[in-house]
Amino acid sequence: MKSKKSKNKSLLIRVCGIILSLSMLFTVLTACTKENGDLEETTAASTTTAATTSNGPFVPLVKEGPAPLSDYRIVYAEGASDMIVKQYVPWLQARIQKLYNVSLEAVSDATEPAEREIVIGDTNRSTERIGNYFEGGYWPLAEYRSAAIAEGGNFYLLGYNIKMLIYAAENMLQMNTRNSQNGIILDTSGEWFESTYFDTKDDYNLAKDADIRIMSYNILHEDWGEVVPTPVAGRDKKVAELLLYYLPDVVGLQEVSDTWHSSLYDILVEPGIYARACVKSNGDANNMTTFLYNPDTVKLVDEYVLDLDNNSNIRVFAVAVFEKLSDGQRFVVTNTHPAPTDHGDNYTRNITDMITLAKQELAKYSELPFIMTGDFNTYETATETYSKILGIGVVDAKAEAETVVNNYGSWLGWGRKPVLNGGSLDHILISPNASSKLYNTVKDNDVQHISDHAPVYADISFNKK
Repeated sequence: MKSKKSKNKSLLIRVCGIILSLSMLFTVLTACTKENGDLEETTAASTTTAATTSNGPFVPLVKEGPAPLSDYRIVYAEGASDMIVKQYVPWLQARIQKLYNVSLEAVSDATEPAEREIVIGDTNRSTERIGNYFEGGYWPLAEYRSAAIAEGGNFYLLGYNIKMLIYAAENMLQMNTRNSQNGIILDTSGEWFESTYFDTKDDYNLAKDADIRIMSYNILHEDWGEVVPTPVAGRDKKVAELLLYYLPDVVGLQEVSDTWHSSLYDILVEPGIYARACVKSNGDANNMTTFLYNPDTVKLVDEYVLDLDNNSNIRVFAVAVFEKLSDGQRFVVTNTHPAPTDHGDNYTRNITDMITLAKQELAKYSELPFIMTGDFNTYETATETYSKILGIGVVDAKAEAETVVNNYGSWLGWGRKPVLNGGSLDHILISPNASSKLYNTVKDNDVQHISDHAPVYADISFNKK
């Protein structure tokens, strides 16, 4: 028989064991940083003190890591432009609602900081790193690029115009969100997005007194280049970023394969950055000679495709009628891509038919500015054929431009830089009721590794009666 002292000792050991077990269980539970491997718990140890802007750069309230998207709110600068407050913020809220069924509050940076914020542009939430982006310490972001950068628990969306900001948001949502049992997670510890560095001195602003910017760009079918295949992946984002920099109101694209159609739709069209015209050929295939246009500056009035080859989706003469949103001025843009000269009779027939159709459409829209884009597969030095094209009643926007920024040839071949005073296969031709204020062949931005053609664009004014 045990003594009372022995019983008390035994009881004490059992109580201590229970306390130790509970303590270990509590330690295990609190040590769990993710539920089912997805969501980290923010602990007091991860919290830092936020510095005010008067004391120096902002310091995020929490360290990087995943958190529910619903924990975030959108922050913009107090006194931000209507473009940010009335256009971009509502777009971002609607986009997140559409994609994830999550509603986010939007506040100005006059409010107290929260642990998780999606910060738009330069605000009093700018950390030292973000401040350097705006001040040109890393690269001149405000003029050239867009980015979605994580700092602590925050995401910073940066860009010099609304299109670049949309592009930054799309990349953030694609690269840094994921599904979990806890809902949609936004992870600031993931990969960042920074657009391609634009090594250019080109002024992206529309030329003085110009009404519209028109671009023509053969973006190279992945199976038609000197190096086959030349994958669309990677090149597609460079095309998108080049368009976001120069922001043409309308761009005529050639060699737009099914892969290109799908990729540009995902990157530019579905988010609402650009819209499409003349997407289908008369044979109901995807038209490879198509248009993108900026829905913030112009609206599509009419569109149709005329065949150079019967029911072809390659050799066509595409026609689109647009209206400027700012003043209601209508204008016509065409896009074409006849067979190359080494196709012999096909080239001759396509050029002849193209001239006939262009003359027909020019007469039809005689009261409107008429602009032709395309890879004509004809150098301006091919005097006889080129003179026949101009003979319908149009002039070369490059030859007539008040300012030619870069007088380079548009045909490169893969991997070769544009040549000064070289020949161009890509042209922008305009009717007499339009004037060319500025013409440029884009020679920078690694264009030789995007396509075997360089894009060309013209800033055009309409000669209003």
